[in-house]
Amino acid sequence: MNSPVYKSLLAVALAAGCYSPNLADGQYACSDGVCPDGLVCTNACHRCVHPGQPLDDGAMCAGGDGCGAGSRASVDPKLPNVAFCDGAWTFAGVTTPQSMQTRIDCNLNTGSNCTVADVCAAGWHVCTGDADAGTHGLTMQTCAAVTSDMFITRQAGGLAYDCVATASDNNLFGCGGGGRSPALNTCTTLAKVWEYRDCVGNWSCNDMLHEAAVVTKSGLAGGGALCCRNP
Repeated sequence: MNSPVYKSLLAVALAAGCYSPNLADGQYACSDGVCPDGLVCTNACHRCVHPGQPLDDGAMCAGGDGCGAGSRASVDPKLPNVAFCDGAWTFAGVTTPQSMQTRIDCNLNTGSNCTVADVCAAGWHVCTGDADAGTHGLTMQTCAAVTSDMFITRQAGGLAYDCVATASDNNLFGCGGGGRSPALNTCTTLAKVWEYRDCVGNWSCNDMLHEAAVVTKSGLAGGGALCCRNP
């Protein structure tokens, strides 16, 4: 949160005695070295953390738990190289060019100025799809055992809920609750596929043929993304 407007608003809030942040370590970038009150900027990855965290930021630069919000979702199965991460974003899509870039001043609690890429920590990326998640150690059994929320990848598929490598933006694929099972034998790792009517609560993907191009999420509750550790 480093914009001049934000800093001005922060100063007003501090003066009024009403600023009481509850921010996770690593949630905000500090490319200019400035963090919200009560946090300090790490030396290596330039992320805001609470005092007492290592300023060389070795764990966070290596990816830590894998989640941009600082910790994994409560339903995370604790795999070493795949993280189930809560998060929100307002820049649409998981297949769009804008969705591939992280953003400065992202607020993962509300999604303000965030893309889905921000849901993953430095050193991690949104799993590109079924094969990527499988290579990083996710299995269909582990994925299917998570029966709440939605944790999506960048996978899109065909019209019959098939998890195939296509150039489409149809549907969303990952692990979690609701939705339906992918078409038989088209996914070996991802256990769920969601379409436009399955995006409820904080989720929005109201385009029946292009969910992967339009999906956004307005708050932390309800899941986020599957994040895979970088090589």
